[in-house]
Order: sequence, then structure tokens, then C-alpha cells
Amino acid sequence: MKNIILVEDDSILVFVVKKYIEKMSCNCTAVASSFDETIDAVKNNPSDLILMDINLIGPKNGIDAAEEIRKFSDIPIFFLTGNSDKSFVAKMETISNSTFLIKPVSFEDLKLKVETFKY
Repeated sequence: MKNIILVEDDSILVFVVKKYIEKMSCNCTAVASSFDETIDAVKNNPSDLILMDINLIGPKNGIDAAEEIRKFSDIPIFFLTGNSDKSFVAKMETISNSTFLIKPVSFEDLKLKVETFKY
């Protein structure tokens, strides 16, 4: 069973993605919605994967959080974003051990990515 940290600022999407996580027989170890909450969650909840929204509450975004996380962890990060802008994609691609999915993310797409990603 994979332990997953969910980083999402939209409460409806938190509900939906948590259901996806449970349906994949995985465990949601923490939910965060801001940069600071995300860093705390990763440091305090040993997990196998982060599902990371780009837009977070506050001035810093998911890419900023991922860059900070890389200073102390190589945990895989799956960016979940509705923004397919080339500059965001280019920034996401600079984060090691990561991939991204464009929202809205279907259960099937997320499950396939979780099952086939090289951990």
C-alpha cells in the first residue's frame, strides 16, 4: 500500500482525489493547501508519493514547494495542474523524480500513472 500526501487548495478536489487514493487501496497520509503546510507534511509524514497541485494558498506555488522538498527528499512528485502553459511545463520538467497530469484527472489516468511510475 502506497502512502500519499495530497497537496490541493480546492476542498472539492481534495474530497475527489482522496476517494481516488482510497479506491487505489492507498493511504492519504496528509493533506496540505499551502507551501508551509506542504513542507511540514513531507517532513512529518513518511510517504511514497506526493500529488501536488500547482496553485496553492499564499504567494508560493507547488513548483516552489517541490524545489524546497528536493533540498531534503527525493520523494516522487506528481503535479496535478489545469495549467498546460509551456513555462509551467518547463518548470515542472526541471524537478527530478516527477511527472504531471493535466486536470481534470480521471481515476483511470491517476491509477495508471501511480502503478507505472518508476519509484
